Parts: sequence; C-alpha cells; structure tokens
Amino acid sequence: RLAGDRMTGPTAAVRDIVYDRDGYRCARCDGIDGPFALHHRRPRAAGGSKDPATNQPGNLILLCELTCHPDIESHRLIALGMGWLVGQHQTPADVPLMYRGRRALLSDTGTITYQEDTP
Repeated sequence: RLAGDRMTGPTAAVRDIVYDRDGYRCARCDGIDGPFALHHRRPRAAGGSKDPATNQPGNLILLCELTCHPDIESHRLIALGMGWLVGQHQTPADVPLMYRGRRALLSDTGTITYQEDTP
C-alpha cells in the first residue's frame, strides 16, 4: 500500500516468507480455499507505520479474507487474547499467538516455535 509517496506494506520478499511459512493456508482456521488477506497483528495505524517491525514476518499472518480476517477485526478483544492482534507497544515476534490451534511464536526470519516445544 502507498501512503503519500512511500510504500507502507511488506516487501515482496517478506510476503513470500509469510506465504511459505503459512503454507498458503489460514493461520487461524487452517483453511486452504482462499482468497487470503495478509494481516498485520500489530496494526499499522492510520497512514502506515515507520516502525520496521510492522512489515516483518513476526507481525504478519495469512487469514481467510472473507471469514477469519473480518471476524478478527470485528472481535478485537478476543483477537488480542489469542495473539492475532498485538498492542502498539509490543514486539509482535515476542507475543505468542494461537496458530492453527497451538500456541506459537513467529520469528522475523519466518520460523514458527510452538510453545510446547520450548524447554
């Protein structure tokens, strides 16, 4: 997306990382039918954000564009509790989320660490 003369969305390389990490499936329901929305867990705020973490893989997930994404946006308190939304002063890669039914952390390099896998 453009805000004035600057891009506010992720680069093509970051989009590729997220699509590969999420396996072209919804991070919430595991649906494969698409279309998909690239969802910012920590919202960009009006006009985009200059914070580099905003468009990193740890802040982005694929969601079903017609069902899961609108549901998350319409039920923000639940989404915050599930980690699908993150507060403006939090680092998304440090905030666990419910990822296809399992608690996980998403790194900015495109990896998933399930919490039950950590010592």
